[in-house]
Amino acid sequence: MKIKLIFSLVAVVSSMMVLSAPSKSSSQKFDVAKYDRNMVIPETVVTNGMKWIDGRLLPIEGRAFDNVEHYYDRLPYNVTTNVNGGVRSMKHHTSGMKFVFTTTSKKLMMKWVPYYDRLDMHHMPATGVSGIDVYRYDSANGHWKYVSTGRISNAKGSSLSISWTPGVPCMVNLPLYNGIKSFTLGIDADADIKPYNNRKSGIA
Repeated sequence: MKIKLIFSLVAVVSSMMVLSAPSKSSSQKFDVAKYDRNMVIPETVVTNGMKWIDGRLLPIEGRAFDNVEHYYDRLPYNVTTNVNGGVRSMKHHTSGMKFVFTTTSKKLMMKWVPYYDRLDMHHMPATGVSGIDVYRYDSANGHWKYVSTGRISNAKGSSLSISWTPGVPCMVNLPLYNGIKSFTLGIDADADIKPYNNRKSGIA
């Protein structure tokens, strides 16, 4: 009788465990940020009258993949397994990536940290390899016009500050033969920012 009772209790407990176990097909999303603070995208921060926005929150074009090692990688983490070294060496480059937006800010400040320490090449200066270019959209003739280049001479990062006409679309081209570890945009504290005619595919 005792043996039957024990088996009955085991069966009841087992059934309760099955009912309470989470389903693998659950629609709930796993929030990695709760367990790894390094995965948290920081909120905007306001300091000295400027609102700083993490680049991962900005409208971006040319970023084709989400399954990457680093947010700004141009290739997926697993695509380089069976390709030559030339392709692998460009894995972290940001060629073709750009931020395109409009803002009500009268001033723009940009800070970025390059992925690689080597900032230039034998045939190309650091401005082309690791710098950024800023353009404004001229609605009168329908063309983008050059505004400024963010120069860089230190692998720890660089910055660029320019005045801006509120409402004029802005385009920031990221480095050609380098990548970036981080990018931050500073705008007036009371200004806002929104995408400007971004391609649906996100591919430039």
